[in-house]
Amino acid sequence: TNDGNLTITDITVTDELTGDEWEIASLKPGESKEFETSYVVTEADILAGEVVNVATGTGTSPDPDKPDVPVEPGEDPEPTEDPDGHITIEKETTSTPANGSKYALGETITYKITVTNDGNLTITDITVTDELTGDEWEIASLKPGESKEFETSYVVTEADILAGEVVNVATGTGTSPDPDKPDVPVDPGKDPEPTEEPEGHITITKETTSETPEGGYTVGETITYKITVTNDGNLTVTDITVTDELTGDKWTIKSLAPGASEEFTAEYVVTEEDVIAGDEVVNVATATGTSPDPDKPDVPVDPGEDPEPVQPGKDNDVNSEDVTVVYDGKAHTVSATAAKTGSTVWYSTDGGATWSTTAPSRTAVGTTPFSIKATHPAYVDVVKDGYTLTVTPKDLTITVDDKTKVYGEADPAFTFTANGLVEGETIPASAITMYRDAGEDVGTYTIYGKLAAKNIMRARGAAIFDQTMRATKSAFDVNNYNIKFVDGTLEITPATVTVTADSFTKHEGEDDPTFTAKIDGLANGDDESVIDYTLSRVEGEELGNYAITPAGEEEQGNYIVVFVDGTLTITKIPEKRLGDFSLVWLSDTLVAGEGKRTDAFKAIAKYVAENARKLGAIAMLDSGNMVETYNDTDSWMLMKDELMQFKTMNPQFPFYSVAGTKDVNGNEMNYEAYLEAKLNNGTRTFKTVTKADGDEAIWYQTLREQPVLLVGIGYQKIAETDEEKERQDAWLKFLNTAIYAHDDYFVLLLVNDFIDANGELTEFGKLIEENIVKNNRNVRLVLCGNAEGTATWEKTYGERKVTALMYNYTADEENGLGFVRILSFNSKDQTIKVDTVNPFTDVTEYDEKHPEKDHFIIDKAF
Repeated sequence: TNDGNLTITDITVTDELTGDEWEIASLKPGESKEFETSYVVTEADILAGEVVNVATGTGTSPDPDKPDVPVEPGEDPEPTEDPDGHITIEKETTSTPANGSKYALGETITYKITVTNDGNLTITDITVTDELTGDEWEIASLKPGESKEFETSYVVTEADILAGEVVNVATGTGTSPDPDKPDVPVDPGKDPEPTEEPEGHITITKETTSETPEGGYTVGETITYKITVTNDGNLTVTDITVTDELTGDKWTIKSLAPGASEEFTAEYVVTEEDVIAGDEVVNVATATGTSPDPDKPDVPVDPGEDPEPVQPGKDNDVNSEDVTVVYDGKAHTVSATAAKTGSTVWYSTDGGATWSTTAPSRTAVGTTPFSIKATHPAYVDVVKDGYTLTVTPKDLTITVDDKTKVYGEADPAFTFTANGLVEGETIPASAITMYRDAGEDVGTYTIYGKLAAKNIMRARGAAIFDQTMRATKSAFDVNNYNIKFVDGTLEITPATVTVTADSFTKHEGEDDPTFTAKIDGLANGDDESVIDYTLSRVEGEELGNYAITPAGEEEQGNYIVVFVDGTLTITKIPEKRLGDFSLVWLSDTLVAGEGKRTDAFKAIAKYVAENARKLGAIAMLDSGNMVETYNDTDSWMLMKDELMQFKTMNPQFPFYSVAGTKDVNGNEMNYEAYLEAKLNNGTRTFKTVTKADGDEAIWYQTLREQPVLLVGIGYQKIAETDEEKERQDAWLKFLNTAIYAHDDYFVLLLVNDFIDANGELTEFGKLIEENIVKNNRNVRLVLCGNAEGTATWEKTYGERKVTALMYNYTADEENGLGFVRILSFNSKDQTIKVDTVNPFTDVTEYDEKHPEKDHFIIDKAF
């Protein structure tokens, strides 16, 4: 527009923004001219925030002073968008899963990546990165609205399987020209794809690599295996342990990726148990492993299995040996050994008809053939024949034992010693016969041994059965031995006889008695004449003891003679001398109920009372029964009453008795218990009777008026037991001590049992004679009872004579039942006169047919 007042010519209009120019030849004042132009907004405009379009012009004014026309330029600013540099990346899967829905491990996914500049600025230095694949692309510049495409691919991994999907993100960077925002924001491209479910899994396959024998493997053969471990899952399995259950082998695999395999080799030797268990060996390989799947860390495994056939082996064997042993009384057996442990060994003694697992045994001499067999469930049976078990005879030496005996003895029992006899066996006495050479004199005799006749026959095969040899545990059998006999000897040695000089006593001034000796030990019926000896004594006549010495050869025929000295004792003549006196002696004057016997006792009491002073009697003695039966109470009571009467009539008499053995109650004791308690009655005191300790029937007493020692030996018996012997020794010692202590007394024995009706010593009498009468020089008279009839015994010891009297007239009822014996001592003549009277019948001569039995004199009586 020419808003001036001059026409302007040569106008040039210029649009600085678009660069357009227009020419106007002349434009009058107030005249206008229009033009159109266009402009595309640029990034610079965007960055400037607006588009400023200025149109300017030039023209020529007709004013010479101002030829250049001033121009007011036209200006029209337009705002632009805010600058926005931006990239968008798009990702598109161009592949399809093989299974149509989910990608599997190792499967490839392909992608198309489109990079678009959807901003309003040109982006330079663009870098596109595929985070999944790791691919990278460079774009130097990308204008707004411009795109660029790329392709890439990705193989699915275990991590993707575990994640359940593959997420592929593409990102990028670029530079914006906007100085305020040089970094270009980018929308990344993302394309998730699902994956298969995670599965950790191992499969084991087992393959036999050795060649299977026909019929199968046998014991001891080796089976080789190839074991393949495959990861057929979609996860890598770690820490795998593979175990071959059959061989016991173990292998470890640190890690096994999906699809990967490892192979192992194993060997197995077939055992007996495999064959026994069945017809095949089943080899199973198993494994364990760890899966990365946290929900299922334990990996399932398909085990590998490979059965192989087996069959019994043929290489078993059995062996034994022939056994030969010498008989030893033990059961010997055989043994067989199978080559294969666990075999059952069998034995047969009948050629294989029957078999037993018990090995045959043999004790006795002989031979047992046997066969052997071995069976085993893993092997074929094996049989062998032709073996033997033999027991041979044992050498046995039977040595007859040497024996000795003393001359006169019976032969000892012949014995033998078996050298070689089996331990535990004994040879029965019936099996061996032993005999010797004849003869009994001192010397040596051969003792022979041989098998008993019946055993010899048996040993030779005769049909003789020696029961005694079979019936004992020893089971001795001559057939089991080779027997050799060795003779023994019997030596007869001299017997020992003892020549013992008898001991004597004499008073001083008296001649020596005739010395005698006793010979003990003679045998075989020999009399004393076979022994020669002399007797002499040590010289001297002073008071004292002098050895009486026997002498002679020590060896005499079949005897060894031992000489034992005796003693001659020279003593003073005893000061105490017997005076003239009498003793009244009763024997078996029975009191038995009412009748003759009691009357007889009364008659005796009366006789004694009337004649005692005339007789000079100082005591009454009893050595027989006073009651008929010991267990008859009435008899005892009568006896007591009668004795009381006797005592009343004869108060001066002490009364001594040895006959009783039991009291009214049947208890063993002596009459003395009654006499002391009932008879003395306080009228006169006598010396107390001294009794053996614990034995009422053994006692001694002295008489007041005369040096007489009464010794009572009531009913006794020969000791048999050790206890009885001890008691017997005690009372013998008691009496001997008492007698020795009264050396100057006249000793009178009252003995219930001493001689029999024939005047021979009884067994008990021998005991008293040997132990009391013989040893005590002052024993001179024995009054005894306990026999049927009347008898006298007399024996001289040097110059000492001992007399024993025994009467039993009460058995003769025809001649009366009451009697008294008056023993009258005459000190001058040293005699004892014996008179027998019967007050009951008033017969002076008791037995007119045998006056010597009623009235006689014992000379040299004291």
